[in-house]
Amino acid sequence: DLHSFPTRRSSDLRFIKEENKKRGERKKVAIITVAQGDGIIESFKGLRVDLVLNGGTTMNTSVSELIDAFNYVNADDIFLLPNESNMIKTAHQAADLYKDSVVHVVETKNIQEGFAALNNYFDEDLSPKEVKDCLLEGVTGMIPLTIFKSGKEANIEGEVAPKGCYVEAIGHRLIGHQDDIIEATLEAFSKIENIEDKSFAFVFYGQMLSEEKTNEIMGVLNRDYPQVEIGLISGKQDIYDLLIGNILLELLFLDIFKLRFSICLKLKLFFLKNLEFFFNDNVLSLVVK
Repeated sequence: DLHSFPTRRSSDLRFIKEENKKRGERKKVAIITVAQGDGIIESFKGLRVDLVLNGGTTMNTSVSELIDAFNYVNADDIFLLPNESNMIKTAHQAADLYKDSVVHVVETKNIQEGFAALNNYFDEDLSPKEVKDCLLEGVTGMIPLTIFKSGKEANIEGEVAPKGCYVEAIGHRLIGHQDDIIEATLEAFSKIENIEDKSFAFVFYGQMLSEEKTNEIMGVLNRDYPQVEIGLISGKQDIYDLLIGNILLELLFLDIFKLRFSICLKLKLFFLKNLEFFFNDNVLSLVVK
C-alpha cells in the first residue's frame, strides 16, 4: 500500500449509538453512503442521501456501525453504497444480518462511482428495483481516475516509482507516475480509452492542493481536452489529491445516448442546485454551499 494512514476519526455513527433512537417516521426507501473529506460529504448530502457515514480507505466502517445506521434511517428498503472495494464484503455481511429492512448493497468501489450513481437517482417514487437499476446505470461508462502522492517506493508498469512521486490509477490499477502532479494528470487522461468521446468530468480536489495549483491543472486539462466539460469540486479529502470521474457520451445506440446525456444533465443540475460556481477559462469551478 502506497499511502500513509491517519488515525480514525469519529464518524456520524457516534451520535446515533449514543442517542439510540431511530430518525422518525418510517420511509419506503433510504440511501446510506460512505465518504471521506468534508467537501465530498457535503456533496453527497445534496444527492437525496439519508445518511453519509464518515469512512473510507483509511477507516472502514464496521458491521455494527452499519447496523446502527440501518436502524437510524428506518426504511422498508435501504440502499447502501460503500464507495470502497474493501468495504463491500462488510456491507454484505451487515445486510445479511439485518432483518428489519431489506438492505440492497450497490457495490460502488470508489467515491467516483458513488457520486455518479447518486446523480442518476432522481425520483423517490421509484420501486426498489428501479432505484437499484438507476444507481447501477449511473456507474455505466464512468472511468474513475485517481492521482495521489506516493508514501513509499513502488514498482509500477515495470518502472520504479520513487517515494514522493505522483501515482496515477484507474480504479485500483496503477497505470503510471510522474514527479509533477500536472504531468501525472495529463498522462492519466491520455491513457483513458476513447478519451475523445468523453463529454463530462467531475473532479474532487484534496486539501493538500492549493487553489493556484488546482486552477493550473484545470487550465491545462481544458487546453488539451477542450471537448470535456469539467466540474471542479473542493472535496477536502486528505489522502487523494485528485478523484476524477469521466462520463462517456456514447453515440452508437440511441438508448445508451439518452442514458449518458441524462447523467451529464443531472450532474449539471446538481452543481446548479448545491454548489456555488464560477467559470475560469471554460472550466466550471465549484465550492460546496
